[in-house]
Amino acid sequence: ALNEMAAKLREIIKELSGTTGILSEASGEISDVSKQMDLSANIMNTHTETVAAASEQVSSSASTVASATEESSSSVSNIAAMTEQISATFNKVSELAKRTAQNVERMAGAGAETSSEIIAVSSSVQEMTVSLKEVAVRTEEANRISRNASRSTEEINVKMNALAAASKQIGKIVGVIKDIADQTNMLALNATIEAAGAGDAGRGFAVVAGEIKVLAKQSAEASDEITGQIEQIQQRADEVVRAGIETSRIINEIASINEVIASAVEQQTATANEISKSVAAGSSAVRRVSDDAAASAALVGDIARSTEEISAAAYDVARNADELANGIKDVAKSSAEAAKGVRDISKSIQELNTVSKNTAGVAARASKSSQAIYKIAALLSEMVKRFKI
Repeated sequence: ALNEMAAKLREIIKELSGTTGILSEASGEISDVSKQMDLSANIMNTHTETVAAASEQVSSSASTVASATEESSSSVSNIAAMTEQISATFNKVSELAKRTAQNVERMAGAGAETSSEIIAVSSSVQEMTVSLKEVAVRTEEANRISRNASRSTEEINVKMNALAAASKQIGKIVGVIKDIADQTNMLALNATIEAAGAGDAGRGFAVVAGEIKVLAKQSAEASDEITGQIEQIQQRADEVVRAGIETSRIINEIASINEVIASAVEQQTATANEISKSVAAGSSAVRRVSDDAAASAALVGDIARSTEEISAAAYDVARNADELANGIKDVAKSSAEAAKGVRDISKSIQELNTVSKNTAGVAARASKSSQAIYKIAALLSEMVKRFKI
């Protein structure tokens, strides 16, 4: 999304760059027109002075006034043409101002959209950072538990091995006891045989031999039972040891997985921090774009005011041209009426002087406005250079 916003901004900046070039060209045209107006006003002023001198000589007033009237008519035509140029330039400047305003609005919209997306990304990054921290804590806890479980399993394996060894030792002892019981049983059998051979004298000994035989039998049976139980204990101990080994292997695998997770979490945390820095940089860029958009809006306002001044200047030129045309008509009428010509000519000369001064003032205002537009165009060009991404 940020790449799309950058592409939109580059398109807008490209269009603004073209607009500033056209605006600079238009301001140059306005400056040239204002200079021509000033030159024409000076020419008219010279002509009015010529007419004033000619009015003092009534005998030659008709030809002089006619000549001045033709030249003044030419000047009026020039002023009319200049007014048309100013009007056309004003329309162009007005169009450029509208396009600039649209570009500023588009830029502001893009900045707002980018700002919203940056806020969303920042919120997501913060949530991801919190989640990663929680995962890191849980992973560390899992590693601790795995290490404890591994140590406990190793201790159990050691104890079970010791138990298996002890059970084997007990089995050996039980084997010895069984051998003793078998030998005792054999001795009791021999004693019984000897007692039977002794007759009545061996009866008591036969009773003792019988009891010993019973005890030997019981010892043998107990030894067999103990041997079976020991074998079961050894079997269970072997099973526990194998289960402990498998459990230890699984715990080690879990520990390895936890280490991989911890490494991945660390990398993701670093990535999240980089994203956070990028988001902060993007936020700063958006603020700069917003500030520059505000400056562009101010420039558009200056352009609008300048175009209004140009419009007023064009209106004044047109009005002065009308007044000048009326003055020329009065001069022509005065040349036809020689007797009354001096008074009418003097009056017309005063009007022409006023008109020429007004025209010179209008030219100065138009030149000032064109300079203001040129400065605005230069400032806008600098702003466009700053916008380049």
